[in-house]
Amino acid sequence: MTVLCARDCTIRNRHAPTCPGDECRGCQPRQAAPGLNLCDLHTTLIATHAARCGELYEEIATTMTGTTGQAEPTSGTKAGTSINEKAMDMRIELRSVLASWCRLVAEERGITLPPDRVDAMGAWLATHHEWLAAHPLAGECSTELDDLSRRAGRVAHPSGTRAFDVGPCPAQGCKGTMRAVLRPRDPLLPSELVCDTTPDHTWTADRWREFGHTYRASGRYLTAAEIGEIHHIPLGTVYRLASVHHWRRTADGVRPVLYLTEDVTAAIRPGSERIGA
Repeated sequence: MTVLCARDCTIRNRHAPTCPGDECRGCQPRQAAPGLNLCDLHTTLIATHAARCGELYEEIATTMTGTTGQAEPTSGTKAGTSINEKAMDMRIELRSVLASWCRLVAEERGITLPPDRVDAMGAWLATHHEWLAAHPLAGECSTELDDLSRRAGRVAHPSGTRAFDVGPCPAQGCKGTMRAVLRPRDPLLPSELVCDTTPDHTWTADRWREFGHTYRASGRYLTAAEIGEIHHIPLGTVYRLASVHHWRRTADGVRPVLYLTEDVTAAIRPGSERIGA
């Protein structure tokens, strides 16, 4: 029996017999992956959106308050400080939604809940994306996390410009941190990576691949797949350890995500497959 993706998605440029006409971009329904209720794409996106929701919870914190010359002080705040209620409400919603799906997974699988931190909830939920994709509520889960991630992203970055720490500066002997500045709308202000200690250590958008290679060549970082292969542990365990032990990592500026080797070895005992608590 053919099972269609619960998100009712279609294949681009593929058309069903009932195709409406030339303007159709693709109307052939996409099948669910074997044993799941979602296609491969939406199964993967459960993990992507869950983890992103956890990250956005922290990013939104920077928009919680703002200073103006006219705002009346709110109880518990300094004069001239206003509370961004939309940001506050979004953080509450992020925690509530992620906690609800975490409880469902933990209760039905008989496993322990993740730490009570929103970033940990998102990362933990991402490791269970295939189980969720096979659940009767797979469509609802995928839709809710997708919508929540998009809305939270608009709250965290209303101007479309993002700035976040990527990782330690790879320049020899430099103690600085690389900060990514993403300006998607203005071609005159290209995205760039800038060291917070030495401004000359800068990588423009056309050199980000080179920056990633510099990180890899330093030997200080590993991908999740490499960690799993070296220590003979599944990817799900790698992601859980990264969340529990707060491994330092590169962020969105470099793909794939790279984890700091010294944090990995501190959590996984050398010469043993036993995992540090």
